[in-house]
Amino acid sequence: MKTPSNRERLYKLLPKDIIFCSGLLDSHGEDYAAMVADPRNVYKENARSIQRKMRIFKESPHYQTYLRAKEEGRPIEEVLADEGEM
Repeated sequence: MKTPSNRERLYKLLPKDIIFCSGLLDSHGEDYAAMVADPRNVYKENARSIQRKMRIFKESPHYQTYLRAKEEGRPIEEVLADEGEM
């Protein structure tokens, strides 16, 4: 039986998920109850599901892109388009 390696996880997020997560973070910070009630939550995900998606987003390289976009005052969609992600 093989033991799992300590390889770093690489998450591939869809552009719509990156935009979803970044929009909710901008609007609500870490308030997952408010995120559940947000109109952008069209799939009616529960707080636990959104929390999991946010964790994956924050562990992905796209979170650094989000922080850079926020620092530059540019929309995340524009930065993703410049990087060829969209």
